[in-house]
Amino acid sequence: MTADLHNARDELRSTLNKCSMYETNIDALKLQLRCQSQNCTKLDEKLKRAFEEIDNLTKQKDDLSIALSKAKIVLKRKTDLGSQAAGTIECIKGELNEAKKIEDQMNERLRKLNKDKEKVKQMLSERELDVVKLECRLVESTNECKKLLFLWI
Repeated sequence: MTADLHNARDELRSTLNKCSMYETNIDALKLQLRCQSQNCTKLDEKLKRAFEEIDNLTKQKDDLSIALSKAKIVLKRKTDLGSQAAGTIECIKGELNEAKKIEDQMNERLRKLNKDKEKVKQMLSERELDVVKLECRLVESTNECKKLLFLWI
């Protein structure tokens, strides 16, 4: 029996040594699990910050897209207005050219009317001179008639 006890005691020691090794392994695994849990917590915080950053960047992208759309609308409107302005300028140029032609025609008519006016003035002066000559002849004729009449009387 003592041999059985010795064997049982040796087995018990061997089992206790194995238990001690298992407990050491369990403690090491617990420590490793704590470290990994801390790492997971840190990674989770980094992941949350990354998602927040992604959300912020997405919001900024959306804001920039809206601003870009508005800028495109403004640019299109300004381009359209520029095209309209160019068309309006061409139209005004055409009207100015037409007005210039009309002005040239009117100036030509004014020059002709001035020439005609000068001719009329000259003719009027000549007529006035003729009237003065006629008046002189009338006076002379009247005087001559008076002389003749005197002579007849």
